[in-house]
Amino acid sequence: MPALLATPVLLVEQDGYNATAALDVHADEPVLSGHYPGFAVLPGVCVIDTVRRAAQLCRPADAQHGVFDTVESARFLEPVFPGDRMRITLRWEPGREGDGWRCTGAVTVEDGKVATIRLRYRVSEVCQ
Repeated sequence: MPALLATPVLLVEQDGYNATAALDVHADEPVLSGHYPGFAVLPGVCVIDTVRRAAQLCRPADAQHGVFDTVESARFLEPVFPGDRMRITLRWEPGREGDGWRCTGAVTVEDGKVATIRLRYRVSEVCQ
């Protein structure tokens, strides 16, 4: 799945089922040019994609066979602007009844929390 932002996500630290990643939002990102003219705001789908990309970087060993399935929830609290550094704090948890994995990402910028995203990964029969 191609990334929506050109800027790479950086893994800051990882400890088992928890990790922290970061992404700097650059004003020259193509997605910002029309969203919105004169008042650039990072689209929510880009925040979700950043959490997905961060989760790919830091899967725990026993979640390696999970395949991204769906966005279970996305709650946006504040906008993200060019110049912001998104800090993504991730927590992996096994799904209920062995149905895969869930990864929750809390996204903050300097001014505070901007979003909480929960992703679901299913166990792929091909990968087992």
